[in-house]
Amino acid sequence: MEQVTLNVLRRTSSSKKERNQLKRKGLIPGIFYGKHIKENIPIAVDPIKIKKILKSQAGINSFINLEIEHNGEKYNHLALIKDVQKHPIYRMPIHVDFYAIEEKEEIEVEVPVVVKGISVGVKKGGILQIIRKELTVKCLPQYLPEKIEIDITDLDINDNVHIEDLKIPNVKFIYDTNFTVLTIAAPTKEQEEVVEEETEEEE
Repeated sequence: MEQVTLNVLRRTSSSKKERNQLKRKGLIPGIFYGKHIKENIPIAVDPIKIKKILKSQAGINSFINLEIEHNGEKYNHLALIKDVQKHPIYRMPIHVDFYAIEEKEEIEVEVPVVVKGISVGVKKGGILQIIRKELTVKCLPQYLPEKIEIDITDLDINDNVHIEDLKIPNVKFIYDTNFTVLTIAAPTKEQEEVVEEETEEEE
């Protein structure tokens, strides 16, 4: 997965004065932390750049080369966006948490589920129901998939895909029970009646 370089400033305090200064510069507060980081590092970041990253193909699972600037010096660390708080009305980021990751240590994140193809069951009138839109995986950073793609082409009505059916090289799925990820549900009685009426009209 490609890395995105993001330049941020280290904050020196959390005072109201500093928050107002950030606001005038068009920046929002954030925090950088991790298992190997001695103490949480307060930072300031451009919300427009965060929004752009979130809209990218990898989205919140984008690998970020965090370039932290402080007193004229810069240092870099690989990170993931752990959490984003958004304005309740304008939906722009107002605070961001970054989590430090190591290239040789496994990470545990949620990855979106994406379906591929049109199933046999859907063509018969069945309904595709995605029960789990995200799945938790654990792997080394270089193996992190951008999405969990499931081919549903051969699925008929009442067919299911369970978590144990999914296999991705070098990636482990985290789960306690063999839950259903998606299913092709049978059409409801009302839908069946509509299909029958349409067939009669055609005849």
